[in-house]
Amino acid sequence: MDYLADLVNMGYFQQVGREISYVLCGLMHDFARMVSKTDCAIIDGLQCNDILLTVQHLSIVWSKYPYWNTSQINKFIENLRNTITPVVTKLRSLVFIGHYKSSFFQSFQDIFRKAPNLRLLQISATFADFNSLMCSSVNPTHLRYLKLTANEARGGLPQVLSNFCHLQVLDVGSSTHLDVPDGMNNLVSLRHLVATSIDRIGKLTSLQTLNNFSVQDSNGFQIIELQCMNDLVQLGVSQLQNVKTQEEACGAGLLDKWHLEKLHLSYNLKHLEISGYNGVTSPSWLASNTSLQTLYLDSCRKWRILPSLQRLPLLRKLKLRGMPKVVKISVPSLEELLLIEMPKLETCSCTSMRELNSCLRVLKIKNCTVLKEFDLFGNSHEFKIELKSWLPRIWELIIHNCPLLLVSHPLPSSSTVSRISMSGIPKFPRIDSRSCGSLTIGED
Repeated sequence: MDYLADLVNMGYFQQVGREISYVLCGLMHDFARMVSKTDCAIIDGLQCNDILLTVQHLSIVWSKYPYWNTSQINKFIENLRNTITPVVTKLRSLVFIGHYKSSFFQSFQDIFRKAPNLRLLQISATFADFNSLMCSSVNPTHLRYLKLTANEARGGLPQVLSNFCHLQVLDVGSSTHLDVPDGMNNLVSLRHLVATSIDRIGKLTSLQTLNNFSVQDSNGFQIIELQCMNDLVQLGVSQLQNVKTQEEACGAGLLDKWHLEKLHLSYNLKHLEISGYNGVTSPSWLASNTSLQTLYLDSCRKWRILPSLQRLPLLRKLKLRGMPKVVKISVPSLEELLLIEMPKLETCSCTSMRELNSCLRVLKIKNCTVLKEFDLFGNSHEFKIELKSWLPRIWELIIHNCPLLLVSHPLPSSSTVSRISMSGIPKFPRIDSRSCGSLTIGED
């Protein structure tokens, strides 16, 4: 990207459109074609310009085909045969732009047999036509890059692909659901695959790039397909909500992918647990999962700032454990809140104290030795809770080893209380005679 930016600044390229795309400036394009004519050539239309015998990279454009009659098509093919024949043995790149019929490829099978040194091939054809073409003509021995546009929504990749033992890049991008034929695991050199979804992709164990692996239900793609793909450098996984159990998630073997540098996870998560994450800040995608209901962060020991929990409107349960760098948190309305072993946590504020007070059912605070300010306990001057309405729905209230945390309200008197346990706090709260359930003061 740095090199590209330099080329843009020097006027070689121009950035166009809202997305990141570039075009070669008109004058620069003419100049580039002039200086590269000994190596590169383009054939477009009935006029087949003279091609130097040194050309190694050839593009053939079929853009005018829909408007041609049979006579024009035959003339184009004849001119093309005469032009290609002298240079075909030296070709390294052959690009067909446009949609060609089967008859076109059949007309050139004898010529393609003389092109044994191709490294790059881009072609638009049905899988059946491609299979026939490759089996009868093109030598796949040296092919490194193949782009195949087939416009076939389902089916199997051509069986002949299993013979491309040196293929490094396979692009079948527009196809939506393809099956990997037997023998594809022979492609030990395949590094980059561009495809929407492919069955039995786990057989391609040498892949380095897999940007769109979509996890399906029990009848579709399983995340365990990724288990042996340990050479991955870039990985994108979508539909993660279809991973139902921890065992399934572990089956992906992400811990064994030592070369992984870029990971994109896409899902409709409801429950998320992150354990042992070593980043200083939370992943950027975390705060954007608006369907999240449960969040458990355990031993994320370098985090200093939590994600914006207010951006998780459906969040109901939050558990933070073993996060020694966090000093302050702000919690939304929750049903369960657990703060455990957070030795530097000083302040816990509430984005909506009334809602948190009325919704909270479970509150556990353990070993938060410097926690002093917690709005819900009446230490804030912004809001005063009436004694009769403090934590009306609480079911379990546990506070252990918080020597600076002052609980100024009496213990809840709701009939829903099942357990209250207090120890290691500076002053025990007043006990209402109407409190129900078990009560522990001191060590639990």
